Amino acid sequence: MEPNSREEKRRIFRQELFTLREEGYLTKNIVEIVAKAHNQFHLDLIGEEAIQMPTEKKILINKKTDPPKPQKVKKTLSS
Repeated sequence: MEPNSREEKRRIFRQELFTLREEGYLTKNIVEIVAKAHNQFHLDLIGEEAIQMPTEKKILINKKTDPPKPQKVKKTLSS
């Protein structure tokens, strides 16, 4: 996912979460717990993407190599 899109979604979620608190739908304690969980979720996503990037590069490198050539078969003369 693109970093800008992820950050925009994260910002919207946090804005809605704090609006729910201000309107009295959620307690301060619940908002803190959910905000921490949401933050950890995004940190985990960033970590997973960092791990996947080198793997994807290796796959691309392997795709660029030429496929093995078939073995040459010697022909024999028939009488």
